[in-house]
Amino acid sequence: MQLKPKRVLLFSPHTDDIELWCWGLISKLKKQGAEIFVCVFSDCKESVPEWFPKDALRKEFFKSMSVLWIPKENITFLDYKVRLFPQHRYEILCDIKRLWKQINPDLVLCHNTYDLHQDHQTVTNEVIRVFKKVSIFWYELS
Repeated sequence: MQLKPKRVLLFSPHTDDIELWCWGLISKLKKQGAEIFVCVFSDCKESVPEWFPKDALRKEFFKSMSVLWIPKENITFLDYKVRLFPQHRYEILCDIKRLWKQINPDLVLCHNTYDLHQDHQTVTNEVIRVFKKVSIFWYELS
């Protein structure tokens, strides 16, 4: 299968989702000339141990994106609280719609539809609602 999208939008509910599970595909798409955009919904600062800086996961995320040659201006950080995404389903839907209009991707990556984490499920369900006519690839956590 030949895969050569021009604009790719990755949805990462948390700061450790995409770089752990689809870095190989990101790297391949970048080498083929695709422009990569990333949306992170939470930096999980509520889960950071009290002795760590609250922005530790955000800083680690930006370092990992720099290794994948994704510029900061292509990264959108939202501020949802970890494990509470279902309560903000509509706001998340609106954020995803805004990114769709702004970026107009021809490929979208997000968690698969049978992921059990409530945050992952919420983002994936809203991505499906918005990107009905765009190719969506799932990535899987096992």
